[in-house]
Order: sequence, then structure tokens, then C-alpha cells
Amino acid sequence: MMKTTKPSPYKMKRVRLGLNQFELWKLTGVSPSRISLFENGLIKLKPEQEAKLREALGMKVKSECAA
Repeated sequence: MMKTTKPSPYKMKRVRLGLNQFELWKLTGVSPSRISLFENGLIKLKPEQEAKLREALGMKVKSECAA
């Protein structure tokens, strides 16, 4: 039996916008391979990288909590 996983909200938004990973790299500076790994839940990005992706995709940018 094949395991199904819920698609990443980042990937869903990217596809809805008609962007491929290479185009998103051009907008954010985050490499296509890191975008792929992130979208598949295999790595976490640095907060500033994730913020760049969220901004490029028109997603709400998470604010840093004050310590």
C-alpha cells in the first residue's frame, strides 16, 4: 500500500502561481534543490530563507517573537 502525504502549502502555492523551482530560486536565492527538499519535508530552511519564500509566494511572513 502506497503512503500518501499532504502536499506542502509552499508547493501548492508555487504551482498555483505557475512557478517552477528554478523560477522561485531566481526570486529568492534559495536553490531549487533546497526548495525541493523543503517542500518534501526533508529539511528546514533558515528563518530568513523561509521568509524569502513566503514573501515571493505572497504568503503571510511569520514575525519573530521577542525574547
